[in-house]
Amino acid sequence: MQSILSKTVLSLFLVLSVCSGGNNATNSNNQTGNQTKGSNVMSDPDYVLPPMPDKEENDKTLLGIDSNNNGIRDDVEIWIHENSDHPIRKALYAQIARDNQKILTDIVDAKEKMYTDKTNSCYFYWRRKFKENSKGFQFDDFKSIYTPIDAVCFNTVDRYLRDKRYNSQFHGEILSAPKASIDNCEFDEFGNFLVK
Repeated sequence: MQSILSKTVLSLFLVLSVCSGGNNATNSNNQTGNQTKGSNVMSDPDYVLPPMPDKEENDKTLLGIDSNNNGIRDDVEIWIHENSDHPIRKALYAQIARDNQKILTDIVDAKEKMYTDKTNSCYFYWRRKFKENSKGFQFDDFKSIYTPIDAVCFNTVDRYLRDKRYNSQFHGEILSAPKASIDNCEFDEFGNFLVK
């Protein structure tokens, strides 16, 4: 009974704070200097979206601004939240975004690191699972799930060129597709992120 009451009070508080403060109420109420209160894990109930960074400041460097240190640039994290209609798609986008940050960070020995292999394996698992079960959520083709998130992650000339340099290391290579496996997902069957 107390749990239901707590959830009701929390829901009422969230509705009131959003209504009283406009679109940025959650972010402004949870900021203390540069520290964000709450979780940085998108599936956590205490998760709070980071504030939208200043575009000019965010685009000055390859890595941009990740104020909550969850491995996803803030503008990308906000885009994921606003453009994901299903928890699995949201979780996949987040995993792709983390891979893309690694590509921006380090492209040395790309063939050894193959940042996207685990995510591709995860994607193939969920695509097959949803195809078999027809649960109303359908994956687009492989290119379609990557195209929108890549456009957001590699949104400057320098970021775009870094992605191309990473991928150029695989030109002429014959690569096998990774085996479909949920073990390569950073999240569970509900889209909840796992601590690894």
